Amino acid sequence: MRYLLSAALLFISISAFPQNVRSRVLGDDGAPAAFANVAVLNPDSSLVAGTSADADGFFIIAVPNRKFTLAVSCVGYAKFSAECDGRLPENIVLKKQDIDLKEVDVTAHTQGQYLSRIDVRQMESINRTGLTKLACCSLSESFENSGTTGTTYSDAITGTRQIQMLGLSGIYVQTLAENIPVFRGLNYLFGWNYTPAAWLKSIQISKGAASVTSGYESVTGQINTVFASPAEGRQFYADVYTDEYLMTDANFVVKQRVGGKWRTALFGHTTQSLMPESATQRHDRNGDGFADMPKVRNINLQNRWIYLGDNGLQSRFAVSAATEKCDAGQMEMDGMQHELYKTQIENVDFQISNKTGFPFGQKDGQSVGLINSLSYHKTDAEFGRKSLYATELYYYGNLIFNSHIGNENHKYAAGVSYIFDGLTNRFADRLPKNLTPETDFDKKEHSAGAFAEYSNYSVDNLIISAGLRADYNSRYHWLLTPRFNVKYSPTDILTIRASAGRGYRSANPLSENLGLFSTSRKFHTDQLQLLDIEAAWNYGANLILTVPTQRDNIVLNIDFYRTDFQSRTICDIERDRHAVFFYNLGGKSHAYAAQADLSATLFKGLTFYSAFRYNIQHISYTQNAENHTVESPLVNRFKSLVNVSYATNMRKWIFDATVQLNGKCRLPNMDGYAKTERYSNTYTILFAQITKRFKFVEIYVGAENLTDYRQKNPIIAPDAPFGDDFDASIVYAPVVGRKIYAGARFNFGKYMD
Repeated sequence: MRYLLSAALLFISISAFPQNVRSRVLGDDGAPAAFANVAVLNPDSSLVAGTSADADGFFIIAVPNRKFTLAVSCVGYAKFSAECDGRLPENIVLKKQDIDLKEVDVTAHTQGQYLSRIDVRQMESINRTGLTKLACCSLSESFENSGTTGTTYSDAITGTRQIQMLGLSGIYVQTLAENIPVFRGLNYLFGWNYTPAAWLKSIQISKGAASVTSGYESVTGQINTVFASPAEGRQFYADVYTDEYLMTDANFVVKQRVGGKWRTALFGHTTQSLMPESATQRHDRNGDGFADMPKVRNINLQNRWIYLGDNGLQSRFAVSAATEKCDAGQMEMDGMQHELYKTQIENVDFQISNKTGFPFGQKDGQSVGLINSLSYHKTDAEFGRKSLYATELYYYGNLIFNSHIGNENHKYAAGVSYIFDGLTNRFADRLPKNLTPETDFDKKEHSAGAFAEYSNYSVDNLIISAGLRADYNSRYHWLLTPRFNVKYSPTDILTIRASAGRGYRSANPLSENLGLFSTSRKFHTDQLQLLDIEAAWNYGANLILTVPTQRDNIVLNIDFYRTDFQSRTICDIERDRHAVFFYNLGGKSHAYAAQADLSATLFKGLTFYSAFRYNIQHISYTQNAENHTVESPLVNRFKSLVNVSYATNMRKWIFDATVQLNGKCRLPNMDGYAKTERYSNTYTILFAQITKRFKFVEIYVGAENLTDYRQKNPIIAPDAPFGDDFDASIVYAPVVGRKIYAGARFNFGKYMD
């Protein structure tokens, strides 16, 4: 009897766990409702699980063995809601929506970021809840609550932010805007400022081997930004932000239906530094004579269109333009006799793109997609007596065919792509000891390729995906890119993944190391035109344990990744403190990254997220045919963070707090590779924000870096900026201390349909 009772209890406990269920979303005309949003909700509207359908309307989602609410929404269709009991219908049919939706706000308590248990790749999503936990004026500021990515600074003068992932610079992450490559080449450093977080619906971060359908440039993973849809949400959104340094930020989004099949949205953004020059003490808290923050003037506009045609045809257009001016450097002081060190950067950016997809042939779920994108970027920069004038014209075209073999358990995608990348660099250094006349470093690349990717769903709880692409590059010749992913769910609470794949990228050493322009170092550029393409293998594994509770799921994630470089561009600042050398990797270079994170809803309205990440990266410098392998400088050994968020009923008040513990990093040696190693301090940063929500308005106040931690003496030899030892590039911690801010968000007008 005792064993029978134990078995019964075990069966009951197992049957309470969520199970993965596959279904499909269709329109009432029988066409797939592509990319429909699907959510499983508890009776109190808290989220159990969420996902999106694919281009053919199929999705997989975890549902509990009890009653729940299924909510489905899709552009051009009426919202669907139904009570279910442990299972889903085979097909979910949505009605075409031709009338205005009722103005009803649906509020659910959700985590700001969550991990997918459905996708074959490890995928973390940051939703609107996560994007509003902090002010998050720009995309680069949107990762402070993420354990996956980190933020660093290029130098102590411009304050330009960069990201890191898997222990490597963000240049090894392929960044996409709705699956179109962006933020690459010349645009890498500044592009993060041209995408305000206010414009976004979500950010998707995948680690490890990415799909071959997007190209060969992903080494450590992908970051995909999803913009607010012209066909969803309220018609008008606006926000305004300012802080104690009078850095002011404003955004708006206006949506409109045009006829029966077109939807459009106009996005606007501006950043303005309003602090007067007379407020010297506020500009220079550490007293080194340099402004702690640059004066920035940024204007950015974007227009997006969606065409919803008959029989599943969809076409999406986007055009954007941005202009930015940044002034930084030494400030005028009474009694100054020498020339002031000034930094001035002007950027112009323009992009236009189109994505079109439509069903093809008689087979269900078969489709064709075409992507075209053209971008132009110009940078005109002066750093004291160093200068860089650069332009880049980039075209990306991708044709992809999606289908299946026999049934939906054997899916494949195949296609062809073409890339043109034309880059000009005009560099000069007028420092007498470095005297380098204006020199051109131009590069043109044509790359044409073909790819295929197969996904197998035939075995229960197992997904296998394998892809291969071959590209011919006019500069580097043949590039072969294999990638493999597998996901296995032996039980409903356990998900195991493994991945392996290769990636390539063509380095742009001058623009990617713009922080080194804020030094008196001499740039040795004789090897720039001889650099190989960077190539690396990435391997990884991931385990997700999901423990269901009455309120929500407790999710534990553990992952480990390794990146091995076969070829790499080395930027050597350690051989000589007065020089920078660029050359090909002669020895070994690799990086390890291990992470564990835990998320839970402790009780109604209170969510908890914690993460710990450990990184180690090694790089080989070469001098006189001898390799010196060292730990890469300015990469934090570890990062730990805890985020706690509490929302009252109906989310009328929201309280967010995040604490980060940033581990030590090795500081660059200044006079050769064999010197005694130096490390930075471990430091803590605290963020806090309070939000009050009304029907159409949110008002928030908050603070960044409440501990007021600042790097001491971030600039070496600031009193002699044109001398031999001046260096503002060795930055590992904030230069600006505590920052108090406030803002408001406005969201009103009728709902789009």
